[in-house]
Amino acid sequence: MNSDYQFTVADTDLDQNNHMNHVQYIYYLEQARKKWYAEVGLDAKTLASRNIGTVVVRLETDFIKEAHYGAMLRIETTLEKVGTKSFTFNQIILNEAGEKITNATVVNVVLDETLRKAIPVVEEIAVFKKNLSFKTN
Repeated sequence: MNSDYQFTVADTDLDQNNHMNHVQYIYYLEQARKKWYAEVGLDAKTLASRNIGTVVVRLETDFIKEAHYGAMLRIETTLEKVGTKSFTFNQIILNEAGEKITNATVVNVVLDETLRKAIPVVEEIAVFKKNLSFKTN
């Protein structure tokens, strides 16, 4: 499943080089993943009621182009891979011209909040495994 998230670069997102700080990219990527989770029925309230959470265990980000104050950006979040205890998103950030400015690969696990251990991927995510067009683990 794919999800889109849009935002405008705020002045508080900028660093001393007058472009969006790398930490802000990570923040917005997380907001986009939260939207994806909500769209598949795993919003924060649902996760809490089931005593589970999702945890980023690996994040790889390529910064390709700058983003400046006032830029309207769009993040495409795509579930790329589903394993038994982990799943991987590919996220790209596009500028108004449709140019890719950032590419991220994010590996996550589902966490039992009480045991603090990874558990099998929940059905809301696992259901997509059969629809992915390449090999999963």
